[in-house]
Amino acid sequence: MLLRTGEGLLPLRTGFCPSISNSSGKRLQYSNARLTHQSTARTFHKQAHRRHLPLSSVSRSQFKFQPFHRNHSTMSLPANSKDHTPEEAIALFKEIEAKFPSKTLGDDKWYLVALSGLVGVEQELVGTLYTYLISKPEFASSESRKALIRRIREALVKNMSIQGVVKSIAALISITAVEKPEDQDFSFSREGWQAGPANIERGETWLNAIYEGNLTDTTDHFLAHKDFDWVSREITYGLYLSDHSILGPVDTELVVLAGVMIQNLKLSTGWHLRGTRRIGVSAEDCEAVQQCVELIGAFAGISLHKLPRVGDVEHQVHQFKK
Repeated sequence: MLLRTGEGLLPLRTGFCPSISNSSGKRLQYSNARLTHQSTARTFHKQAHRRHLPLSSVSRSQFKFQPFHRNHSTMSLPANSKDHTPEEAIALFKEIEAKFPSKTLGDDKWYLVALSGLVGVEQELVGTLYTYLISKPEFASSESRKALIRRIREALVKNMSIQGVVKSIAALISITAVEKPEDQDFSFSREGWQAGPANIERGETWLNAIYEGNLTDTTDHFLAHKDFDWVSREITYGLYLSDHSILGPVDTELVVLAGVMIQNLKLSTGWHLRGTRRIGVSAEDCEAVQQCVELIGAFAGISLHKLPRVGDVEHQVHQFKK
């Protein structure tokens, strides 16, 4: 950045904070990409080098450069910006584990809900979730840990279509940072995958299981946006969500439900609460799962105020059953 003065254009290096005085004793302060004249409270932003600033009497020798530190008074962090400790994360996992309806859904699903929630807000803690899980007796052997990582990896792959590739990758990296070489699983679940009629049929079957007669309520929005329809059928459902070779139907829908809930998405949450009910999960269990996601939201300091409850969509669950 350049600062126009009476002596011409002087360079200002971004990342430094100079104190500037002119002949009248008035001080100006440069902070990162802005200049503020304290006597007039005028601020000159990144385009300041294109303007004639009121510094005609400022000389080159009057510049005093000081390092610009991240804790400078002009910078502030969000109120909820906080690095959680592993101990805090483990306390959260135990709370989710206790609240999750394992008696009816099984004790191998609570961590899928926790995983999807963390992918949305605290990807680096997925590694902590992994280390917490492998500390349990049921994952004492290397083979059991390989089976676990296959389930976790598949949940992350499915989350690529729900929350984005970069978040899933960040979560995976947090696992590889703590994963032992002997526990690595080198299987490739989609090695033989092919686009085509079989993929489309499988995707359509799962789409209809979740949406039933409500499917056109969503896909009608894609009539003038055919890329979205193609991606939804061929990729989101054909490639990702209808593959139940590692995670079964209920596992998959819990991954999706938690993934859309943690993003505070009103419509998608309603669709997948309804879909989760349609594949056999009770209303009481759906509510418990939502409360688990809300624990993660509170932990991360985010609002989930837009989300409907299972009671809001219950009247739609069986509307197409004869």
